[in-house]
Amino acid sequence: MTFQNYIKSKNIPIKTVADELEISQSFLYKILAGERELGPKLAARIVVWSDHALTFDDLYAEAILEESVRVGAAE
Repeated sequence: MTFQNYIKSKNIPIKTVADELEISQSFLYKILAGERELGPKLAARIVVWSDHALTFDDLYAEAILEESVRVGAAE
């Protein structure tokens, strides 16, 4: 499950997610849009925040997939 899908499935407002993760809403939107990568500390906070419903594999598989699409498009 992706971070964005988790937020939607739980029907959690973006403001609440940002407040609980102690990040700005604009930073959260950039993460969800794939414009910013997750650092290990924030990824760990997301895993704990989601009560381990999201894993590091979930969070980073999304980033790896996006990177492979970008590399494939550049070739």
